[in-house]
Formats: sequence, C-alpha cells, structure tokens
Amino acid sequence: MSRAVFKGALVALLLLSVPAALARASIEFGGWRANWLNGTISIRVDQVGPDFAKIEVFKDFTEPPVGGLFPPRIIDFVQIAPDPNTVKRIIILDETITNLTGVGWTDYHWSVIDDGEAWFNVPLSATFDVTPFKTKKFSDPRNVFNDPNKATDLNAFDGLVPHQDTFFPGLAAGDLVIDVNLAPQAPVSFTFKQFPTPEPSSLMLLSLGALVGWRRRG
Repeated sequence: MSRAVFKGALVALLLLSVPAALARASIEFGGWRANWLNGTISIRVDQVGPDFAKIEVFKDFTEPPVGGLFPPRIIDFVQIAPDPNTVKRIIILDETITNLTGVGWTDYHWSVIDDGEAWFNVPLSATFDVTPFKTKKFSDPRNVFNDPNKATDLNAFDGLVPHQDTFFPGLAAGDLVIDVNLAPQAPVSFTFKQFPTPEPSSLMLLSLGALVGWRRRG
C-alpha cells in the first residue's frame, strides 16, 4: 500500500470516530489541500503566485493541559495537483493564536513532520517575530536534513502568554517559510504541528485545584 493510500485510509477512519462538531475542515490553494479539525483552526489565503502561496493562520487553544501537555493544533497538507501546478513554498505571513486554556504559556513550538520532503527555510524565516517570546531557535532534532538552512522545528521561549491573551507571530516582522521537495513521490504530504508549554506555576495551581476537587469527592 502506498503512503498516500495509507494516509487516505487513516483519515477516513478518523473521520468515522470524530463527532460532527469536530468534523474536519479544509481549504485548497496552489495545488494543496490543507485539512484540520473544525473549530480549532482557520486559514486565509492572501496570495498564490507561480511557485509560492502566502497564507495567514488563526488558532484557538481551549483545552487545559493533560499530564502537563496541551493537545496540539495540527494541519495536514496534501498535494492535490501535478508537480508543475503545485507551489513549492508555503509562506505563513502571520498567525493569530489565542490562549483560552486557563493556564499561561512560557514556550511555543512549531514542527514540520514528514519524510524529509518539507522543512522550515531557516534563512528566509530568520526574522519571523515571536513576541512576546524573546528567544527563538530553529532545530532539526531528528537529523532529517543535516543542513543548517533546513529545520523541522521552531521553538520560542523566554516569554509569557497569559490566559485569555492573544499573540501574533509574524505580525510585526518576518515570515515563516515552509519549502517542499515535490520530486521524491507524488502526492507529497506533510503535517504542520503547533503546541504551547504551560507555565509551571499555573500548572501547579491547576493540579492542586484538581487534587482538592478529588479529595472533596472522596
């Protein structure tokens, strides 16, 4: 079974188990279809050129952390057009990310997950603004590329996004650029994953509140 057929079967299986309120949504542009769970993400396409697409991404995080981890926000990109009609560069101009989790965030993380066919273009993404975080770092922790200009992960830290605040990566400056190699196998697909890290003090208070509630029920 090819990887594309396997992924299609897996998506179909997942759809059968997803409640109607969380049915998958999608948008098509530049030879790609972007898929995500409805109600958690939206995408606006600003421009499609000969070999690039510029988009904006909107995300709400609403679930509290479970075991110290937030459920991630995931967008699956699937090639739906032949190579000459599919753009090889997806440019994220900016994002609007709202914290409704009840817990402050001290870090934020972006990942591109695939078989080495997609990556963050580090030089072109170097000025991508991650305010209120003071520091960002591109990395390739799984050594997929062994190339300093290509990264699978972007981590932002040294800052805080409180509960009910919104932050806007890329709005003040820079773009987050994803490049894709369409040559190895068609159709190409990759996963774009994002998640925050909870503030330790807020997480501790949340855990204490759960413990108190459990004791009262006991």
